Amino acid sequence: MQPIQGWFYSPVDTQGSSFFATLGCRIDPLRGFLEDFCPAPKLLPIREKTLSRPTICALLASFQKLMPEKNAIQNEPSLLTRRGVLRLLTLSGAGLLAGTPSSHAFLDFFSSYDPASPATLKSLRIPPEWGKELGPQLPYYAEYLRKLRLRHVTVHQIIEPHTHVRGKVHNTLPPRAMWGNIRSTLKVIDGLSDRLDLPVKDVVSVYRSPTYNARCPGAKSNSYHLRNNAMDVIYPCPPGKVAAMVRAMKSSGLFKGGVGRYGNFTHVDTRGQNADW
Repeated sequence: MQPIQGWFYSPVDTQGSSFFATLGCRIDPLRGFLEDFCPAPKLLPIREKTLSRPTICALLASFQKLMPEKNAIQNEPSLLTRRGVLRLLTLSGAGLLAGTPSSHAFLDFFSSYDPASPATLKSLRIPPEWGKELGPQLPYYAEYLRKLRLRHVTVHQIIEPHTHVRGKVHNTLPPRAMWGNIRSTLKVIDGLSDRLDLPVKDVVSVYRSPTYNARCPGAKSNSYHLRNNAMDVIYPCPPGKVAAMVRAMKSSGLFKGGVGRYGNFTHVDTRGQNADW
């Protein structure tokens, strides 16, 4: 079957397991039904690997209620309508809200975002030429980031690294299914700014496409930038101070992830396990 128009976008990365397998939903009938009805892009692994029991119970209950009956004549399943899928997602909402942070990725994947209006893009200082470089998803991604209501890093700063070019290789926006992966890292950066009492001065890197990442000196082939889960940031203070503060946040249990100190910037990701360099 064909995916519902407007809900999903063509995948860019083809590594990793499917969306539902990535989230750790092991319920084969549910996963198979949803993937058959609306095939999902292939993803790199997401930080959180499990769905909570309430989430799975809500999904199963919704799935059982909405499963199409066999056609009595052709003995084939009837097609579930878009309204049915919306009911499925609505009924499972309570379980998702009670779930782990991976629920954010699930909701981000299925949510429909209105694009930012030209007036909003102007207020966010998104130049018109970025639309030509980054494509039609730019207003949607800008609106997604705007709705996160970040206080110390701007939408302009987050998107600007996606316009970078190395040689003839242009970076890109992340695939739609990866948008939610950056949420937790952005929240850490906002909290870091609170503790430093400083805004972000510049964002060096966020998402990197595989071809662009391969052109970046020293970049690893399994970089968390490929998963839209990492940020390299500059503050108007010594990088050592920034790294020390974000490591203190990590040690106090505010997040689990990687912190790397470089010459003039600091790397932060929320991979789900601690790493320092």
